[in-house]
Amino acid sequence: MLPDCSGHAAKVWITIYGGTKACSNIKADEVFVMYKKVFTEVIVRYTMDGEKIPMYILWEDGRKFRVDKVVDSRPAPSLKVGGCGTRYTCVIGGREAFIWYEDGKWYVEAMA
Repeated sequence: MLPDCSGHAAKVWITIYGGTKACSNIKADEVFVMYKKVFTEVIVRYTMDGEKIPMYILWEDGRKFRVDKVVDSRPAPSLKVGGCGTRYTCVIGGREAFIWYEDGKWYVEAMA
């Protein structure tokens, strides 16, 4: 249940077709997207320096997604589902996506 924000405009982040957009002047009770933390198997290549480079994400239903490129990796929180680890900004199927590595496990933010 959302708090009563009637009459107050809020900046709300919504996800449409895999892209996140900021929508201003939307009341908080008009748009609400739930996310969940989904732990996944990830096939990883290790460099000589011990750096982890994700190569494939194996989804729960058996689908396999190739990571085309790792754009960035840095310590960062998951603001949608909680937690903090190493966030990998990746290009998967031509779209930018985040995956996290935390306490020896990989996860993504998925719409609930």
